[in-house]
Amino acid sequence: AIMALIYEHLRGQSQTTYEELSEKLNRASRTDDLTGLANRREIRELLDAEAAIYARYGHAFSVVMADLDRFKALNDRHGHAVGDKYLIAIADCFRKNVRELDRVARWGGEEFVILLPQTRLPEARFVAEKLRKAVAQIALQQGESTGTLTASFGVQSIERATDVDDLIRQADDRLYEAKHRGRNQVVADRERAVSDKTVA
Repeated sequence: AIMALIYEHLRGQSQTTYEELSEKLNRASRTDDLTGLANRREIRELLDAEAAIYARYGHAFSVVMADLDRFKALNDRHGHAVGDKYLIAIADCFRKNVRELDRVARWGGEEFVILLPQTRLPEARFVAEKLRKAVAQIALQQGESTGTLTASFGVQSIERATDVDDLIRQADDRLYEAKHRGRNQVVADRERAVSDKTVA
């Protein structure tokens, strides 16, 4: 009887350990190692879930795509360690400047995606502009000097897209339009870009 109790106790411990390990592995598969943000896989699933809600209930959502300006030049000049510090700082900046229900993800490299549930295009554009200004305020040590970085943003709403793939493509198109216009800008749909007078 005692051995049976010991066996049952050990079996329970093993099951708990297995469940904890499975949860950790699942979390790791959906999280970006460097920034702690959702990764591409996770944000795609969240986007698909929001699209299903939109199709059923008509609750619109928007996407903001952000890309750091001249990030490769920064890496080349100061090294990847400095570049990683900027990516972490940008991730923290985005998290602090969106709502709790919004989700920020690292899409890849120096590109990020922000999912804004229950948000139409004008409000999403406002959020992107807020993020753009916040990024420009980040200052990190680069050798003996302090450096800053800017980002370009593309914004689109599901209301103007046929599906999630089209939504992402359009937001990405707006992002690269912002790049072509001089960087450090927000472009939402075919609206006029928003930027500072001096472009970084």
